[in-house]
Amino acid sequence: MNGRPLKVLMIAEACGGGAGRHVLDLSEGLLARGCDVHLLHSPGRTDAFFRERLGRLGALRHASYPLRRGIHPADVAAAHWVRRYIREHGAFDVIHGHSAKGGALARLAAWRLQTPVFYTLHGFIAMDPS
Repeated sequence: MNGRPLKVLMIAEACGGGAGRHVLDLSEGLLARGCDVHLLHSPGRTDAFFRERLGRLGALRHASYPLRRGIHPADVAAAHWVRRYIREHGAFDVIHGHSAKGGALARLAAWRLQTPVFYTLHGFIAMDPS
């Protein structure tokens, strides 16, 4: 990578509870290893723990965009927003989506970029009673 740090983009819609903690643990670990980490997240499903800890991770570059939990036509605009972020802050070496919405946006935004995309499942949608 030509002597520059690994540049990682993480995308998450659900940032409360265990998913939010995992995203921040991973971000903190990558930052400690010298990576350039960016996090795109939705402000809607966060908790106080996530917001407080996010504020303490000064080296973590982050931006928020309102995302809906389920599939929605607004997801097209969200994917365009992620693509614009990638253009403005890229090139990323890795894009890592978290949970269903983050994973879908990561794949859509990385389409035709030749950037590896990873996905971490944080729960099974089939377990959702609604």
